[in-house]
Amino acid sequence: MVAQASTSSSSLVSAHSLAEWRGVLERAAARNQTIIALFTASWCAACKKVVPDFVALSADFPHVRFVTVVVDQNEETGLENGVRKLPTFKAFRNKADAGFVVEGADMEAVRRLVTQEGGDAVAAAAAGA
Repeated sequence: MVAQASTSSSSLVSAHSLAEWRGVLERAAARNQTIIALFTASWCAACKKVVPDFVALSADFPHVRFVTVVVDQNEETGLENGVRKLPTFKAFRNKADAGFVVEGADMEAVRRLVTQEGGDAVAAAAAGA
């Protein structure tokens, strides 16, 4: 779905294993960066539909780390994060689930989630912090 490796400096990456996922969490926490994760599957039509919007959000919010996890290829990460429905979007801060989730392809709700979770960095940047 998203071809970049988790070591990329882009705000949009993929985690192909549980170890990669944990590495993404570590690096984001070290940078005080919010993660918005898209849990998806290769067979999921609704997931494929939301990918272009997810990519566009990553361009609109470059200070937020956007991560895709394809759960049929990385089942451990989906299980560890309690994914029950696809697509699922979750926010993470400081290596932990931030408690915000959107299940399904409601991209308006995802944009609100990103704005809410990424808004502190936007305000800090605007203030020159």
